[in-house]
Amino acid sequence: QAGLIDSTGREIVPCIYDEVGFPSEGMIVVTKGFFKGYYNIALDHSASKMYKDPRGSKVSRGSLKEGDLVFFGSFWKIDHVGIYLNGDRFIHASTSKGVMVSPMNDKYWSPKYQGGRRFK
Repeated sequence: QAGLIDSTGREIVPCIYDEVGFPSEGMIVVTKGFFKGYYNIALDHSASKMYKDPRGSKVSRGSLKEGDLVFFGSFWKIDHVGIYLNGDRFIHASTSKGVMVSPMNDKYWSPKYQGGRRFK
């Protein structure tokens, strides 16, 4: 199974997910692998710590670009992270469906959106 391919034909999300035993941890591993391999940026293992990482700059919802991290949770806790994709979508790991692509306006995820960060 190949990773996601960007518009230039480069693999933007390496397929390391299959090596992960638990889908809920899969996106953290994929996100860390993506940023380490694509941007040479090592990220923390927790979505909350990624959200607070000072190397990332805050990005407004309307200014998101492919490759930005998008964070979800509640006012009190960031507990989910994905990678923004063109077409107002994001790739992430669902505990029930594994790694998947969802629209940002998904009825489940949209109300949980807490912000975006750019690490490039």
